[in-house]
Amino acid sequence: MKIILLGLPCAGKDTHGKRLALTFGIAHLAVGNIARHEVQARTALGHRIMAEREARGYLSDELAQLLTEIAMKDHDSWILNGFPRTVAQARDMQGIDLVIYLDIPDEISIRRMLARKRHDDLSETPQVRVAKVKERLPSLIEYCEQTWPFVTINAVPPEDVVWQEILAKTGHLFQR
Repeated sequence: MKIILLGLPCAGKDTHGKRLALTFGIAHLAVGNIARHEVQARTALGHRIMAEREARGYLSDELAQLLTEIAMKDHDSWILNGFPRTVAQARDMQGIDLVIYLDIPDEISIRRMLARKRHDDLSETPQVRVAKVKERLPSLIEYCEQTWPFVTINAVPPEDVVWQEILAKTGHLFQR
């Protein structure tokens, strides 16, 4: 099973990716978590990540793709969040079984980022970060909807309500 989670920052991709992974026994691959691990481990890749974040305020698409490829090579089944970021990256992906779009309004994303206060969330203003993601998200959603099984989840309610909607719309796919 290969699943992509899409959504604005703080839509719940990491939270629900972890829950799906634990519930169905597949790997959870989050580009942001992989990047943070490399930085904390002070690897050569971690230094490159820090340099990019200092220069740009975010990871380049190329570096995000590299981190994703490194993580995916060790797993046959996975839930991926933080990638793909562009239609071009999505076109390079094969064998996707499901795309889950966690839908929240901009203002909810911004409010949640401000409440979370993680260092990489604050390297640029939440409004700028949401605007950057929204530049690419509509065309990415359109491509994914036309290419793979796709579900949209209202990610505004409390976590357990969102989780129940995810299970209701996707649980049958895990019954194989």
